Amino acid sequence: LCYQSGWGVERDLVAALHWYHHSAKNSNASGQNNLGGCYEHGWGVQRDPVEAVRWYRAAAEQENSSAQHNLGCCYERGFGLVEDMSKAVEWYWRSADQGNANAQNNLGMCYRNGSGLAADHQLAVEFFRRAAKQGNADAQNNLGGMKEAGLGIPKDVVGAAECYNHAAEQGHSEAEWNLSMAYTTGYGVEQDQERAVYWLKRSAQQGKARSQYKLACWLLSGTGLEVDEAAAASWFQAAAEQGHAGAQAALGACTQRGLCGLSKDPEAAAKWFMSAAEQGHLGAMNNLGVCYFRGQGVVSRHDQAFEWFCRAADEGLASAEANVGCCYWNGWGVEMDRRAAEGWFQTAATQGNAVAMHNLAICLRAPGDSDVATARAFRLLSDAAERGHVGAQADLALAYENGWGVPSPSVEDAVRWYRSAAEGGHAGAQNNLGRMYQRGHGVPRDAEVPTLPALSRGLSEALACVWHASSLAVSLHQSAGVMRGCVRSVRLGAMDLTPRGSRVPRLEHRACADASRAERRGGISENVDKKALRLHAAAAAAGDMYGKYYAGFVSWKCFDDLKVALSWFEQVANLDLPGVELRPQECISQITQSLKEASPSCLMTHPVEDLLIEAPE
Repeated sequence: LCYQSGWGVERDLVAALHWYHHSAKNSNASGQNNLGGCYEHGWGVQRDPVEAVRWYRAAAEQENSSAQHNLGCCYERGFGLVEDMSKAVEWYWRSADQGNANAQNNLGMCYRNGSGLAADHQLAVEFFRRAAKQGNADAQNNLGGMKEAGLGIPKDVVGAAECYNHAAEQGHSEAEWNLSMAYTTGYGVEQDQERAVYWLKRSAQQGKARSQYKLACWLLSGTGLEVDEAAAASWFQAAAEQGHAGAQAALGACTQRGLCGLSKDPEAAAKWFMSAAEQGHLGAMNNLGVCYFRGQGVVSRHDQAFEWFCRAADEGLASAEANVGCCYWNGWGVEMDRRAAEGWFQTAATQGNAVAMHNLAICLRAPGDSDVATARAFRLLSDAAERGHVGAQADLALAYENGWGVPSPSVEDAVRWYRSAAEGGHAGAQNNLGRMYQRGHGVPRDAEVPTLPALSRGLSEALACVWHASSLAVSLHQSAGVMRGCVRSVRLGAMDLTPRGSRVPRLEHRACADASRAERRGGISENVDKKALRLHAAAAAAGDMYGKYYAGFVSWKCFDDLKVALSWFEQVANLDLPGVELRPQECISQITQSLKEASPSCLMTHPVEDLLIEAPE
């Protein structure tokens, strides 16, 4: 023992093993038990489960309570012999009868879980209490759990917190977690977030994975301590490397989007999502599906995307249900089935998923649908818009402007929702809001200096003028020279007002659309058409309905690419887009007549991922 512990001599496990051998050969039970421990843990000798069991048994048969407990653990784990819970219970009983606290705690666990014998919560409490009185931290924590749950004993949350505190003071990481949660909720103790953070940090520092994950979430949200994204990423990493599914999913989200100071790494993100998904984490399953759909970090495979969406959807994850609906609607990775798509959208919408609400509203507003369906579509758009879905906000504004599903149009409500969607970055809403200012619909007419109050994300009133200038360009058809100047002024204004010009494509694409139309009137060079088409496609990829329309219009009128044009128009087939020359359906009709064929429309939002940071435990 002295050599093993370094008491009075330099610590030397080989020397300790030598003296344990001498003692064991002389039938000393303590020496035999300690020698078994060396073989079990590899102290001073190569790890050997069979030898460990041999020496534990020799000591146990001499009634050494520690050896009896250790032999019971070997039977429970199948370490060095065949797993046998009934044998484990037998040895725990023999050890517990001699007062061994570890055996009493383990026997309590057997009674609690019904392992090796019939479950009996009252006996479980009794054995936990015996061990806890001897200061066994595991038993103190377990007794706290029984009191908190009211198993085998009347529910006593105050007593539970006291038990957790006793164990936590001894450095028991699970008890530290439990005590932290008690202080967080005020369950059995007075609520105290500072104490909650203290105990959570202690637990995390001991390597408790879920404490590390929770601490990372608190560091991100500023719950009880200052926001520290770098520290949060570090704790996510620590928990993820221990296999914590929530941390793996969160780390995947961080590396996918470049959050928490981490660089974007699609391959790493996909690997973390895969690790979490294989453990059954629903959000990670959904996000892995998005990776396969987009080809982010993995080879693009819609069939794999559909499979992962289905696995999460079958467990009731609303975002995955919405994504399954998108796949069925568009035939992504599965045979197209519009009825099945609507069913999945309905299921997800019932859970309050805004994407599904928006998509279901699109389904219900198909040509020929009844006024009842249109009214329901309006309600769905309203619900989705209230939940912050910018696409729904933009469409709700269109509904108010055109009187879809409402008794009469309301330009004031239209402006309100255009503004909300514009603040959320919706390019079409930004354009439409500019148009409303231009025409004085629902707002005072002020073509020279329009203002958009309460803009979020740091957008200034000057940028609002650029939005309006982009819209104003739509009405300028006087000459190619005027149009080119308008395009240039919008571009330069956006560059002056936005760092790095990050919003230029969204601000510019409408003006360039009219540059294209001006060219057809005898105006600008073909290069402008090409640039316009590129900008429209970029806006379309960001979800802008006008970008999709004009990508189709330029493809059709400027490049005579009918199939490509048709594919763009089909994505906005059932939408009314104020300000366009021809309604999408009219464009489709003309192109279809030319091609003598028709294709199904494709309206749905692309699959979306879950954020996965600060997800519930």
